[in-house]
Amino acid sequence: MNRMLSRRAAVAGAVCATMCVCTQAQASVIPPDPGMTGGVMGQMGMYHGMISINPANEVVVHTGPGMAPAGNTPVLPLKFTPDTHPDYTDESGVGGPDWTVLNGKHYNAQLGWLAEDAGTWTVPSGSAIWIQPISVTGPGTLEVFEGGQGAASPLLPMSAHTLAPIFVGGQAWKWFDPDVVASNPAPPFPASGSGIMVHNWYVTDTPGLYEIQYRVYVGDATTGALDPTYTPAEATLSWVPEPASLMIVSLSALVLAHRRGRAR
Repeated sequence: MNRMLSRRAAVAGAVCATMCVCTQAQASVIPPDPGMTGGVMGQMGMYHGMISINPANEVVVHTGPGMAPAGNTPVLPLKFTPDTHPDYTDESGVGGPDWTVLNGKHYNAQLGWLAEDAGTWTVPSGSAIWIQPISVTGPGTLEVFEGGQGAASPLLPMSAHTLAPIFVGGQAWKWFDPDVVASNPAPPFPASGSGIMVHNWYVTDTPGLYEIQYRVYVGDATTGALDPTYTPAEATLSWVPEPASLMIVSLSALVLAHRRGRAR
């Protein structure tokens, strides 16, 4: 009898150990990077705000795919991935970001900021290029979290996405700082201040149409105060829900319009 109990205990221990190993192996759940090809939900193509400074000291921004590989042509407009993943995990204990900020939210990381003609222009030491939202419209709150360069690059893998909140209260975010680059001549560069491609995460709990107007300018590297010797640029970008959510939003608008019509 004792031998049988011992054998059962040993088997139970082995099963428990096996289950624990499986649980640990399956514990890490992170979202997909924005892909190099467009039109596939969860692997939507990259889109970029291409930033440069011309000889007249004007900041220039234009939007588009912004990279050479064929197939990196996203289907526009930029779309939110629906909140079908309530189980993203906190990777901070293993040197990664806390992905739980995306749980139960609609999100998009297609938009990246990227230097155009990198190496042909810069700003003086002590200055930096800042990005600031000057107008935000949409049916709910739109949060933005700092991203990285993506798993396809050895410079800033997904584990280097800080997911720190940015643009809070309309504050500017430092994208390029030549002193940061000079002090980090080899990878890994920090996610902020490097001037290389950074894909931020746009997150909301209210699906709908969102639009942000950005000012991109040269300012003091510490305070962000505008440098008037450089002319800022502006760029406007929009996000929409993925098709299923967009249909719900459209139906809701129709119902609301019908109710208003009856009320009259």
